[in-house]
Amino acid sequence: MKLNKIAIVACSNPITDSTNFEALKDILKDIGIDFISSKFILNNTDILNRDNSKMADEILEFFKDSSIDGIFDISGGDLANSILPYLNFEEIKKYPKPFFGYSDLTVLLNALYTKSDITTYNYQLLNLVKDKSKTQIKNFKATFNEENSSLFDFKYEFIKGNSLEGILVGGNIRCLLKLSGTPYMPDFKNKVLFLESFSGNPYKILTFLNQFRDMDILKNLKGILIGSFTEMDNNNYLPSVNQMILKITENHNIPIAVTKEIGHQPLSKCIKIGNYIKL
Repeated sequence: MKLNKIAIVACSNPITDSTNFEALKDILKDIGIDFISSKFILNNTDILNRDNSKMADEILEFFKDSSIDGIFDISGGDLANSILPYLNFEEIKKYPKPFFGYSDLTVLLNALYTKSDITTYNYQLLNLVKDKSKTQIKNFKATFNEENSSLFDFKYEFIKGNSLEGILVGGNIRCLLKLSGTPYMPDFKNKVLFLESFSGNPYKILTFLNQFRDMDILKNLKGILIGSFTEMDNNNYLPSVNQMILKITENHNIPIAVTKEIGHQPLSKCIKIGNYIKL
């Protein structure tokens, strides 16, 4: 995938500190990628009065603009689902292009796949200016300038079964569950479910996993891919995420793979939502 020009947006919480954003623009210039920025990136309007309709219109225009090769959302937090009712998914479907984001953008990544049949990308562009930025820039350039797969290659191991394959859906566990009961939640039948999280102790994570159990989706899955769970991993909490997922799936023959290379950590790789995966 060659990226000559991208759009940078912020559909979740507004960016309150422009320092990283300005540094990101400098890096993109050095890499040789042209960009256009959303009018709403530094939008500090009262959250009840932010214009989600205009934000959605701008997103649509970026999809329709043939000079733009991909759209990168650099926000995170809680508010990404505010824009969902205003997006014209049928119109977006006519102009497919890669959409990147992570964490709270899980709601958009899965909604765009579900409603517009677009492959989306779980990745935070601001990784280029955070810790380990040199490695991220190297992988980013190799993937999107030289068109190899550096940013998509990740190490994994199985804790149940020895192979899995299917269309991958999911992302941040808390944010994915915000789509419950909405038309934006993906169909889990014959899918591989990817889950990761930044925050959450065992009580919170088990609560989220119980909800997937109670939604009765486990029996339909082709596999589960566990990414990094930062708070759990950093504090060595017990029971571990692996233990909880093995427990919650004990009555189902679901292959389960684990990777520490996709999630919120500075060296996180990119993974495609709505795309076939085979491990």
